Amino acid sequence: MAKATFQRVGQLKDKLNAIPLSIRDQMSDALAGSAADLVALQKRLAPNIDDGGELETSIRWDWAGRNSDSSGLREGRSADIAAKGEMYLAVNVTAGNKRAWYARFFEFGTRPFTNKGRFAGTHNPGIRAQPYFYPAYRAKKKSIKSRLAAAARKGIKAFAK
Repeated sequence: MAKATFQRVGQLKDKLNAIPLSIRDQMSDALAGSAADLVALQKRLAPNIDDGGELETSIRWDWAGRNSDSSGLREGRSADIAAKGEMYLAVNVTAGNKRAWYARFFEFGTRPFTNKGRFAGTHNPGIRAQPYFYPAYRAKKKSIKSRLAAAARKGIKAFAK
């Protein structure tokens, strides 16, 4: 098993923390706009099912480090980001909640099995995959990167003056 180690991580963190707040603000605005665009496209691509619009309303974005269902912090990397006060540099885009728990079934589909693990056949076809989440992300990925790079350039130019 290979083990990777990173040297001079402290120096990198110091350099990232030295980025002026004006540049961070520019980038957080661009990130918020990109997240809103991504969510809007995902809602347009979501399958139209008879659930009263629960699936579409469950697609949302939130700043990383905050749990959307409650005000508590998430565990892991998001909690680390929030503890350092950098929540505005990362977002979470999610689909599904307690009422729209089936969101992943429409994204990936289901393959029905009997209780013995054999394929159930045509009498129980399951849910056909109707992807809406990841195709929207793949379609917007390049424009999100471009928008963030442009915001960084704009912030750096404004800071240099």
